[in-house]
Amino acid sequence: MGVMKLCLLLFCLLLALPGVSSVRRLDDIDDFRSTNYVKHEPRHGLQLLFWFAQEVNVDQNSKEILLHFDLNNGTYGFHEFGNREGILPALESGQRYYEVGDLNSRIYRGVTALPFYVQMYYRNSDSHKRNMDRLIVSLDENRINRIHSVFITAHNQDLNNFNSDDTYEIDPALLSQIRRNYPCRNNEDEDVSQFLKDITYSLSCRSINRIKRSTDSSLPDSQCNTYKGIKLEIKTSTQGNTKLIWKNIPAGIMNKYKYVYIEILQNTHSSGNNEDPKQILLSH
Repeated sequence: MGVMKLCLLLFCLLLALPGVSSVRRLDDIDDFRSTNYVKHEPRHGLQLLFWFAQEVNVDQNSKEILLHFDLNNGTYGFHEFGNREGILPALESGQRYYEVGDLNSRIYRGVTALPFYVQMYYRNSDSHKRNMDRLIVSLDENRINRIHSVFITAHNQDLNNFNSDDTYEIDPALLSQIRRNYPCRNNEDEDVSQFLKDITYSLSCRSINRIKRSTDSSLPDSQCNTYKGIKLEIKTSTQGNTKLIWKNIPAGIMNKYKYVYIEILQNTHSSGNNEDPKQILLSH
């Protein structure tokens, strides 16, 4: 019994050391597939991870993650993370945590620079889960372009805290694998869609088309062809009635399909935050 108590004490002391964490570390995509991390709409953690992997370089010798922008400027909405719940390892002197992923642009204006596929569900959903996910990095104050560690986690809006059961450390090798397998050289939208599928993220047909934002009106037949560029003008007639005028509807679409469904996605953000309005999509 004495040996067991000693082992337990040593284990607790080990966890208390700076830099030592009980957070599960994910080395590759296969590791990610096996987690209980939520992989369905409207969560955006995987989209954050994909974006971040494209924004950094990994030093293959030191395994350090190299960043090309200053987090202190609020770029992409990065801001300091206090780790008050202790879900991440204690930092050494001179180190800080920074988080990104809060998509409320009225608080963090830099988030408007994040790509559409990261912000998509926040713009097009009213679910409380649309703004849960965060990506957190640690770095030295005097070496702000070199990141020591990367984590993904989830914020509980109702409790105003972070969920330790939904927190994972991202190995630099996983970031390298994402960059290598989905390099975004030709079509970023296709690469992010493929990444989400490979990681077993549940992505609806409509969401895939929103990510693609295709302007091609000659898409192959399917149950969710969508067309971007269609505009709706609202005017007042001489009699005082409201007149709706649709423009840029692809030629022949009304003759090609028996039923045509119009979806108007309302912009729920204020007009003063410089954010693009939501799309108007036409699907058959």
